[in-house]
Amino acid sequence: MLIVNRPHNMGRIYFLVPLVALVVFFSFYAHYSYGAAFRRTQAEISGDLYSGRDGAKEAQAARARGKFLLLDYGLPLPWDEERREVARKKFGIEYRVIGGCIITESAAKFAASYNQVMQAEIVSRFGSEVFGIMNRDGEALLTERWSKKEANPERSTTP
Repeated sequence: MLIVNRPHNMGRIYFLVPLVALVVFFSFYAHYSYGAAFRRTQAEISGDLYSGRDGAKEAQAARARGKFLLLDYGLPLPWDEERREVARKKFGIEYRVIGGCIITESAAKFAASYNQVMQAEIVSRFGSEVFGIMNRDGEALLTERWSKKEANPERSTTP
C-alpha cells in the first residue's frame, strides 16, 4: 500500500480553481453584454431610421432591380391619393410616404438624395412631362370623383 503525503489544502485548490475560472468567465461575459448596450448606433439610439443611410445608393439599387419608387413627406395635396394612383397605373411608379409635416433632418436628406437619382431615371424613361402628367391626371381624377359624389349624394337615413 502506497501512502502519498498530500498537502491538507489540496482539496480546496480543486474547488477554488474552477470557481475562479467561472467567476472570470461570467465577469467578462457580463462586461461584454453590458458594453453591447452602449455600442448601439446613433440611429438605434435616436429612433431615426434614416440616420447614416445613403439615399443615392439605395435608389441606384432599386433602379437596378427595375423598381421606380419616390419618397414623399410633408403636407399632402388634395389630389395626392389620385396622383399616386395615376403614377402606379400609368407608369408603374410607387410613392412611399416617409413622414408628415415634421421629419428629421436625416430623413429629409435621405429622401432628397434618393429622389434625385430616382427622378432622373423616371424622366429618362418616361419623358420630362411625366410629373406634370401625374399631377394633371390626378387632379382631373379627383374632380371627376367629386362631381360623381355631388351628382349622387348619399341619402340620410336619420329618423
